[in-house]
Amino acid sequence: MKDLAFQGKWRTYQQKILDDLTNLIGDDGLHIVAAPGSGKTVLGLEVMRRLGEPALILAPSKTMRDQWAQRLRMMFLPTNIAEPDWISHDLRAPGTVTIITYQALHAAFSGHVSEEKILSSEEEGSDQAQPAEPARQQRMEKARKSIIAKLREEKVRTLVLDEAHHLRNEWWKALTMLKEALGKPTVVALTATPPFDVDPQEWDRYQELCGPIDGEISAPELVLQGDLCPHQDYVHFSLPSTLETQKLAEFRAQIWNFIERLLKSAEFEEAILRHPWIRRPIENVEHILDDARFFSSMLIFLNAQYVNLPQSTLDILGVKAREIPDLTIEWIEVLLNGVIYTYRNDFEEAEQTIGYQQDSLREMGAVESGRVRLTDPRSVQKLLVSSVSKLNAIVDITRLESASMRDELRMVILSDYIRKDALPTDPADLPPIERMGVVPIFETLRRSGLDLKLGILTGSLVVIPAASKGILDEIADHLGLGAEHIRYQQTAFGRFSKRGTWRRAEPQYRPYNHRTVQSGRDHGPGRHPGIAG
Repeated sequence: MKDLAFQGKWRTYQQKILDDLTNLIGDDGLHIVAAPGSGKTVLGLEVMRRLGEPALILAPSKTMRDQWAQRLRMMFLPTNIAEPDWISHDLRAPGTVTIITYQALHAAFSGHVSEEKILSSEEEGSDQAQPAEPARQQRMEKARKSIIAKLREEKVRTLVLDEAHHLRNEWWKALTMLKEALGKPTVVALTATPPFDVDPQEWDRYQELCGPIDGEISAPELVLQGDLCPHQDYVHFSLPSTLETQKLAEFRAQIWNFIERLLKSAEFEEAILRHPWIRRPIENVEHILDDARFFSSMLIFLNAQYVNLPQSTLDILGVKAREIPDLTIEWIEVLLNGVIYTYRNDFEEAEQTIGYQQDSLREMGAVESGRVRLTDPRSVQKLLVSSVSKLNAIVDITRLESASMRDELRMVILSDYIRKDALPTDPADLPPIERMGVVPIFETLRRSGLDLKLGILTGSLVVIPAASKGILDEIADHLGLGAEHIRYQQTAFGRFSKRGTWRRAEPQYRPYNHRTVQSGRDHGPGRHPGIAG
């Protein structure tokens, strides 16, 4: 750690954070919100250097993990020096600085040999914890103890968390367990987008891990310094396709049918009436005030059922009967989560009724990770996020910008998945595009008839127009990369298209530990894969 020294010059907004670092770092560490492009990776490394203790750095993807290692070598070590042996990428053999992914932490704590299985499940969108048999639980416990012992032996006292809000449920558990086991390490949390839009429970969990926000580098500061171009955000609305609208309508109809049945269930109403907080509210005031939201949901439900609630019960929340809000789907969600999960033991006499409601919700797909979700389940989120109607919106936006900017147009479109299998193999047989992703967007624009020079840039797939091959060769030569280091392969559709397109094969030379992407999902250079036009 003593060999580290920043080799560059700090930007004004970075220096502002560093100058006030002593005041910003509290007992709960440092939590910085920094706009994209503000250099939060370099800032995080400098904070780690100044703390001067062995550190564990966690990133949400392999690409971002490699970016941390690259910045550490390029910006904090002498030029042309190889990566020191005190930097590790293996949690089972930690170094003074260990740089891994959150998935690797979860994989190690779960007893997996590597994180590849974890990354595979993430690609499929799985967020469910798999039930572990006793023997596997013992192996997991042994693996956790071994890793924690090695980190303690290495005297790791700093945790650097990059974009921690990206974590899935099981990743959170592993990280929280690690933090507790290390005994109040200094947490340096860095993010560009705090999860302000999550529910209060998730926000509390995020703050418990990262601490309150201590400082911020805003986008206007980057614009002021000339590090970000002045820009204006616009929103272009796209409606779900006919099929997607039908699926949404079917799910909502199922939810409302379930709610109607719930409101007609005398057994469920009786179960609420028998709850200790309703029968003996004065005796349970302390518990009620600890979770007034659940108590409110029971009162709102009973009021909707025309149950006369004693004023003494309402006085606990300081409301009158006429002030009780209407029963909404959001309040029913709160009620069901309390009844089915949080306070299940309080409803033992109604176990059969509660179990029936739980089974009905599971059949509809309204239960995720041990929680009822009626308003915004992951299935609906996934449907909307991946809606193919966005492809038409992208064409509309591109057509507008192309007509306005003409040859000066420089456009980047970001997407979460590459979808390499969507590349056509036969120009005479073009299958319909039914998924979102880098290649589907590329294909949609290519088939749109717009006069554009299109390309693809990701960690595992690069496509350039044939006319740009000479330019790329010149750039490669300028960087010291000879022609023997890059191979080109003509795409199937390029042989027949007016412009022609070349796909760059995987280079034999990989600067800065460039890697071949094994999973179907990749975040390419920077944060996301993209299509550059």
